[in-house]
Amino acid sequence: MKYSASIGKIIERQLARLGDKPLNGPTRVVGEIQRIKAAVEGLEAVISNRNPADTDAVHVKKAHDAGARLAKAVEATKTRANDLLSTHSQLISEALAERNGSIDMNGPYLPFAMGCHAAVQLP
Repeated sequence: MKYSASIGKIIERQLARLGDKPLNGPTRVVGEIQRIKAAVEGLEAVISNRNPADTDAVHVKKAHDAGARLAKAVEATKTRANDLLSTHSQLISEALAERNGSIDMNGPYLPFAMGCHAAVQLP
């Protein structure tokens, strides 16, 4: 229970940071973290609630299988979270470009993002 409790605290902190903001990407990432927490709780349950009728080998196999499910869940969650954050970052970039006027990075201007205080026309 010690690992799932720590993950639960991380989830609570992230939800508090998000508050009522309508941020689809980060909210969905928190959902992915909750999936990891569920897999960790499953592993903890197998380890701590040993069936007295099970031999040591059976118990170890159950723990191993739960660990394998956790590893699979972590990999799937990492992939989904990276996709979500990439998509969310792209949406934010597009919204900022639309709001501030799109700057062509290949054009004749050196934008503010490159370290200038104003767009400077290059020769």
